[in-house]
Amino acid sequence: MVKVTVEPSTLMGKVGDRVGAKVCVYGVSNLWAFDMTLSWDPKVLKLVSHDFGTFLRPSDPTKVEVLTKEWNGNSELGARLISPESPKSGDGVLTMIVWEVLSTSYTKINITSKLIDPDANLIAHDAFGAEFGQKFDVQAVINTIVPIFAVVFIVPVLKTMIKAIKPA
Repeated sequence: MVKVTVEPSTLMGKVGDRVGAKVCVYGVSNLWAFDMTLSWDPKVLKLVSHDFGTFLRPSDPTKVEVLTKEWNGNSELGARLISPESPKSGDGVLTMIVWEVLSTSYTKINITSKLIDPDANLIAHDAFGAEFGQKFDVQAVINTIVPIFAVVFIVPVLKTMIKAIKPA
């Protein structure tokens, strides 16, 4: 199955850092154009740059049309080959993206994408986004705190109660 992925799937950084990712395609045949939108929490990440990747890049730079549009927490990226350039097949990098870290909070980096063949047909594929920051895992916190609470608070209370009801 053809897939489009944001890599790495988990990004980490401190406020002020720049973190980068690439959007890759795997197992595609006859790719003529792509259009994708990436979205994230703009309070966490700020887009610094995106560069057209190497996969759809033709030998003659005039034989590709590139679209980039950005707005608050979104970036639309696309490219289309121009005849007589041949469609591309295989695996490769469609684009590279750099963000500035504004907060170490968690955000998903979502992706929606269209892959298109020379006849303007959509190429079926799966798309996988990424994550930035540390996701707060409530269940892990509960699993850690409950046993500590039981040992620190409940066990001494039970011991006191048992002593109180035990015959002297």
